[in-house]
Amino acid sequence: MPVMLTLMLSVLWKEYPNVALCALFWLSTVWMTYSMKLVSRPAGLLILLGAVSNALVTVFNGGVMPVVGMPSSFSPVFPVWQQAHGNHGLLLLADHASLYYFSIGDFFLIAGASMLVLERVYHKLRVAVPQQS
Repeated sequence: MPVMLTLMLSVLWKEYPNVALCALFWLSTVWMTYSMKLVSRPAGLLILLGAVSNALVTVFNGGVMPVVGMPSSFSPVFPVWQQAHGNHGLLLLADHASLYYFSIGDFFLIAGASMLVLERVYHKLRVAVPQQS
């Protein structure tokens, strides 16, 4: 149930960016991370750090993610991404063209999710292949 709620809020927020939907999405993301007991693992802490980083920049900027270095001729898929202007804050945490349009928080999220997948694969392989003594 938490996953479906988070996915629905993600789609709504990206289509209709505002502070309320943004805050609800990030709160549901944190709630999902806690309810799945991911914070007890290093991978979960990375996911939480990425979520908090992205939440800070988007909530601070009225529910949108500023993109540093986005060409004015570029039209993003969702209106949640907007070209960074002087009135945007916390641009260190924003998406950057120099980072292939990722943010620092995105990298933490990707690293944490990758670690979870690798942990799962390692566990499955370890169970499938009996240890020799």
